[in-house]
Amino acid sequence: MLCLVCSRWTDGLITPISEISRPTGLARNTVTEIYHDRAMRYDRGTLAVLCHYFGVGVGDLLVYAPDEPAHGKEKGNGPR
Repeated sequence: MLCLVCSRWTDGLITPISEISRPTGLARNTVTEIYHDRAMRYDRGTLAVLCHYFGVGVGDLLVYAPDEPAHGKEKGNGPR
């Protein structure tokens, strides 16, 4: 599972969604879904805009969390 690490975006400070959506041009709803880790997929253009805005790489925004099994797959049936 991929998760966005929002605390790294804002140095642990609470940042209003509008302070991210307005200057980036991203829809407020898009930023809200990503910020609260409710997005099911991440558009690469959106990730590129966020990386540029925060001055980080994709690896600084996303983290892989292997503890939770993938939806609909049993242990051991993943990609080979």
